[in-house]
Amino acid sequence: MKAITAILFFFFGAALLFGVGFSFRDLERGHLPDSRALKALVGADEASAPEQLLNHSFNLIRASYERDVKPTPLRYAAISGMVGSLGDPHTMFLPPKEKEAFMFQTSQSLVGIGCSLENDPRGVKLGEVFDDSPAMRAGLEAGDVITAVDGVPIKGVARESVVSRIRGKEGTVVRLTVLKASGGQTVVVSATRAKVYAPTVVARYFPDKKIGYLAIGTFSDPTVEQFDSKLNGLQKKGLKGLIIDLRGDPGGLLDTARDLLARFFENGIVVKMRRRDGSEEEEHTPPNFKRTLDVPIAILINEDSASASEIFAGCMHDYGLATLIGTHTYGKSSVQHIFPMIDGAGVKVTIAKYYLPTTPYFGREVDADGTYIRGGLQPDVLVKLDPKVELDPAKPETDAQLSKAIEFLAAKNP
Repeated sequence: MKAITAILFFFFGAALLFGVGFSFRDLERGHLPDSRALKALVGADEASAPEQLLNHSFNLIRASYERDVKPTPLRYAAISGMVGSLGDPHTMFLPPKEKEAFMFQTSQSLVGIGCSLENDPRGVKLGEVFDDSPAMRAGLEAGDVITAVDGVPIKGVARESVVSRIRGKEGTVVRLTVLKASGGQTVVVSATRAKVYAPTVVARYFPDKKIGYLAIGTFSDPTVEQFDSKLNGLQKKGLKGLIIDLRGDPGGLLDTARDLLARFFENGIVVKMRRRDGSEEEEHTPPNFKRTLDVPIAILINEDSASASEIFAGCMHDYGLATLIGTHTYGKSSVQHIFPMIDGAGVKVTIAKYYLPTTPYFGREVDADGTYIRGGLQPDVLVKLDPKVELDPAKPETDAQLSKAIEFLAAKNP
């Protein structure tokens, strides 16, 4: 507890002292305070421990500012300033709500009814209804419009508030008034809230070429199980090639990338993580999970493919198991760890750089304006998308990268 408090105040004071401004007396005279005045203002000298200095600064602001200042926002702002000074976009402070949202991204689990909701003037419209979810069991379908929750109309209510009303304690029942997309009748359905997992893997099949397609949205807890299930379905249809789409995949859990790679090779190095003291740690794929999949594989990548998706694509390429098609990836070759704080907040800190089995270091480099210079994984087959062409999932010919992957695999295994 003392250590965490010290860190909080250390972060707070560093940002606060950077812009401490004028003392009242010197403001009257129009002069900046000299170093001695600054020391007197904070009640400490150069030899003081940082936590003592920062405690004085914190208490001074609380006691002297022209209006009452709550402590938590001050601490949060100071921590954000401290991590921001590192110039690392992947090291960041996460207030409790942001930390909760971040943790959901990696677990993809929540208690609710299992569907996505879209804005609608009549209430909220159902987008995707998750497989084997309370929403599906209650007979809800994509396009249905929820107009009331537990008898309370939701017309004009913000979608986030509707989501909060629908979610609740596991095992409890929520009553939904629904305008059905098919038929237009209004019905009242009951759904029992349960833990549900958002889909992270989407499958498609191109029967004329016997090519399967798996798009991975994020590397989270349920991804491996969903990948196995979707791939099983594709293999039953017969495969001559497989496309794995990692475009737009921001990454996620290293453990998930490792376990997914174990489906393709076992007892192999995934990454070498190098810490600032020079020590290294290797991550290997576990044995006995390798699948039988003797078909060529193409992996689609772009600049929004990052982190765990780069690890997966890079390893598949290094072991000669896949061809990369698209444009270069982001170049996030670092490892982060979330350090929890006492009030539910957290600090996500870069703790190491990682290196692929044979690919040279590919960390992203940008100029002073943040414009990309170099880095990321480079594709074997460079294919750029025309920004003027609107992609239609039902028409693969509108997607030049996907079309190239289908063409490439078909030629490999006619």
